Amino acid sequence: MGRFSAVHDRSQKDHAAQSLKLFLNMMDKCVAEQLTWIEAEVFGKIKTREFVRSIWTSQCRRPTSISSDEQFNFRYERWAEERGSRKRRAQSSQQQAPSSAVVASISHFNFISAWVATSIVSQPKLNKRVALLEKFMFIAVELRNYNNYNSLMAILAGINNAAVLRLRQTREVVSNKKIYKQFQSLEKLMSTDRSFSSYRMALKASGTPGIPYLGIHNQDLVSLSEANKDFKTDGTIHWEKFRLMGESIMGMLKFQNTSYQNISPDQKILSFIADSCVMTEDEQYRRSHLIEPRLKSSSTNKLRDLWSRV
Repeated sequence: MGRFSAVHDRSQKDHAAQSLKLFLNMMDKCVAEQLTWIEAEVFGKIKTREFVRSIWTSQCRRPTSISSDEQFNFRYERWAEERGSRKRRAQSSQQQAPSSAVVASISHFNFISAWVATSIVSQPKLNKRVALLEKFMFIAVELRNYNNYNSLMAILAGINNAAVLRLRQTREVVSNKKIYKQFQSLEKLMSTDRSFSSYRMALKASGTPGIPYLGIHNQDLVSLSEANKDFKTDGTIHWEKFRLMGESIMGMLKFQNTSYQNISPDQKILSFIADSCVMTEDEQYRRSHLIEPRLKSSSTNKLRDLWSRV
């Protein structure tokens, strides 16, 4: 039994090493293209009425995190069927598809964010974590070049996940890399400062095709809905409220008019992403503490040095 366990563990380690090597060898631009292709597929299915429905849903239940038994199976179902994957079809039939494309987009965002964080904290060796963190930063830069703000924000959310953010040793090494300055500029671009003012300016200046960061626009709709009543005090319809909501929705959906015609699905990369397992946030954080334990406070050592000098 112990021999079987050892062989199984070795097999898992070999598979993990092969997956890491495969991912690191993928061109950053190619990964960004496939993330954009997936995002465009989901974004293109969103209808105007679904944003209005999402306002009512968000006031009751806001799906903002991924659970251990809830992963995004709507993702890539189209090409999964085309490639004839029995495993993927079985999983898709067992789990319920998202009720709308907006919910699917949220689920996909959470999956990508969890995938980034899981990939990094899964590596016990510092140099592997550094390589992956740097890899995702390069992918983020490419996503910006494609005006794919939704996937860009998902990558940033994964990198700034609490489990990854606390990896000081990993981040210190990456901070000396050339890519780090570009990454910092992306963080400024997608900063929450002044209600995402930098992002809003960039989106306005962006040509098509493009994919907006739906999270903030959906929040805009919720804020408009909550701050304004449907009817005025005199009983008439508050048309200004609905006009503002309409402008917000059309500002997003105008990007559906132009598609990424130069991007084609790559089965190898899509399969790699779709088959990736992700940890829950609790699992990520426990793993983070395991690979980089919390440093003990140096205050005791400083006090001892002071006493020795006295």
